[in-house]
Amino acid sequence: MRILALLFIFSSFSALACPDLQGLYRVCLSTDGVKNKLRVVQSVKNGANVYNISWSTERLQIHIADGISRTTPIFDTGLSLISTAMCEGDILKRTLSTQEADGTISMSVTQEYSLEAGKLHFVAMDEKGVYKDITCTK
Repeated sequence: MRILALLFIFSSFSALACPDLQGLYRVCLSTDGVKNKLRVVQSVKNGANVYNISWSTERLQIHIADGISRTTPIFDTGLSLISTAMCEGDILKRTLSTQEADGTISMSVTQEYSLEAGKLHFVAMDEKGVYKDITCTK
């Protein structure tokens, strides 16, 4: 019984450590001048924060911030997409990698979502550095 209680407390703290990003962000501007809208719906399931993120120019993305890597085949290409999301303090961090059939990682991208002065800040970076930097306001 004590172990069950400790697991519940630990999972509750894990959920509390994630940023509250929920909301409709009507104006999102990237450093290259592209405008966008963003909707974030946030919930807690099985002790992990789940972020449903919808950019106006992309389809729905679901980030389960539990640190577990999930692998999805990419159609008939022989490649797989490995996605891992976790919270690091007040940052939702997601790592995406493509894996060849032989297990070789061919590409890796890190995405970070955070709140700064009431604005949502999104950064995407690869091995060359930041390639997408967006700030959103409600």
